[in-house]
Amino acid sequence: MNTVLRRSFAILSLCGAGLSAHATVLTFSDLGLISGNEIPGSYGDFVTGPGGSPGGSYGMGTGWTPNVEVAYSSVEGDGTVSQAFLTYWETGYGDLVGNAYPTSNGLYGRMTFTPNAGFFVTLESFNMAAWGGGDLTPDRLRVLDSGGGVLWDGSSTTAPASGHATLTPNVTSDAAITLEWGSNWNLGIDDVAFSESVVPEPSAVLAISLGLAALGRKRRRSIR
Repeated sequence: MNTVLRRSFAILSLCGAGLSAHATVLTFSDLGLISGNEIPGSYGDFVTGPGGSPGGSYGMGTGWTPNVEVAYSSVEGDGTVSQAFLTYWETGYGDLVGNAYPTSNGLYGRMTFTPNAGFFVTLESFNMAAWGGGDLTPDRLRVLDSGGGVLWDGSSTTAPASGHATLTPNVTSDAAITLEWGSNWNLGIDDVAFSESVVPEPSAVLAISLGLAALGRKRRRSIR
C-alpha cells in the first residue's frame, strides 16, 4: 500500500470516519470435537453466516468475513512450524468454553488472518485463560505482520485460571497478520474476533485526506 493510502486510512480511523466493517468471532464450539482433537484448518475461512465449516458455528460481531482466510499452526520459538494445526479443549481454561492451544508444551500457538486483495483485516479482540493449576503469564503474546514484525505486544498480560482476560489488539492490515502466544500449552485462546473492511480507492482517500487537511488549515487560521 502506498504512503498516501496508509496515512489517509489512519486519518479516517482516527477521525471516526472508518469504513464499514464486518466481524466474525471464532468460538471453537459446535465443531463436533472432543478435547484433544485437531481444530480443522478450514474453520474460520471466508465466513458468510453462522453455520461454520465443517459444521461449526461463529459469533457475529457487525457482520461476516467472506474475504478473510484463517490458518492455524503450532511453532517452535524460531517460527519453524511443528504442526500445521492447533488443538481443541472444551473446558478447564478459566471459565472459557471451547479453546485453542498449541499441540505440545513448549510450542507457540499461531492464528494467521489473510485478507483477499482489496480488503483490510482487523484482529479486534480475544479471550485468554490458564488451565486450572494457576495463573500464567505468557513469555510471548503478540500480533505479527506478514514479515514477522511485531504490531502489538501483550506479553505482560496474566492469563487467569479463574475467569479470563480479554485482550483488544485492534490491529489492521491489508496483508496477513498473525496472533502468536505461548509457549505453555496451559494457555488457551477463545472468542477470537476479527473483521474485514474494503480498501478504498486511492483517489477517494486522497480527496478525503486533502479535505481534512484543508479543514485543519482553516481551523488553525480561525484560532489565530
